[in-house]
Parts: sequence; C-alpha cells; structure tokens
Amino acid sequence: MLAAAYGIFLWVGIYTNRPDTLRPLVCEVAIACKEQLALTLTFKKIGTVQELQQTLSDAQAKNQWVMLDFYATWCASCQELALYTFADPKVREALSQVVLIQADVTQNTPTDHALLRQFNLIGPPAILFFGPDQQERSAYRVVGYLKADKFLDIINRVFPKPVS
Repeated sequence: MLAAAYGIFLWVGIYTNRPDTLRPLVCEVAIACKEQLALTLTFKKIGTVQELQQTLSDAQAKNQWVMLDFYATWCASCQELALYTFADPKVREALSQVVLIQADVTQNTPTDHALLRQFNLIGPPAILFFGPDQQERSAYRVVGYLKADKFLDIINRVFPKPVS
C-alpha cells in the first residue's frame, strides 16, 4: 500500500511538472522550491551553434571563461542541477566571474540536434567549460547530475586559484 501511494505521488509530481519529481509534495508544503530556484544561476540562453560561437568570441575578447549548460524542462537531472547544485552559494560564488550560457533543447528541434551533435552529446544534462581561447576543456565535461560538492571539485580544477 505504501509503495502504491508513493507511486501515485510520483505520477502527480511528474504530471504537474514539479521541479523535484522524486519528492513531489515538497513544493506543495513549502515555498522552498520557488525560493531555491530564485537563487540558482542566471544563464544567457543560446539556441544555435552560431550563437555559441559569437558568445565564445565575445568572452575571448574579455579574456573570460565560459560554462555551457545543456538543459531541457523534461530532464529530471537538469531540474536537480538547478535546484540543488546551481543554487548552492559556494557554486554560485565559484562561477561568479564565468560567462554562463544555456542551450535549452526542450523542443528537440533540428537546431537543438545540431548543437548536441557539435559536442557528440545524446541529450541533457551536460555541462561544458571553455577557456578564453574558445577551446573546450573536455577533461572536465560533466554529463548527468552531480551534487554541489562534487561539482565544486570540478570547478576548482577547471579554474585553479591563482598563487599569491
């Protein structure tokens, strides 16, 4: 009975498009989800390979790093990244000087496919890092959900602290 009830709650969460489908009632009993989403990172949206190239060129001119997030509204792991990883204050601080862009591939259009193919990705979530030289640091590519502490470890390897 308990498993059946939980199954019903999961379907309610999925059907109502809750940010956390594994805990569908959390957002019903608290405002925590909306508050947490408000604290998440702010991304510039891109939709094409050309927009990505333009953003990388602009970042190069300013000697900035770029983080590209592949996202879709139907992607549960993407929602978890937004709710738990990107909302973490340490992650937000570590990425404060990075150009944040997001490719929303929710619609699964030919343009979305072209963006995914550009990086040999099947779908979201995926996070890619580009240096000021416009080259992806593929050794640090993230595919799937990572908790904030593990994501922070990767960020600290991608953006080493300057020696003082």
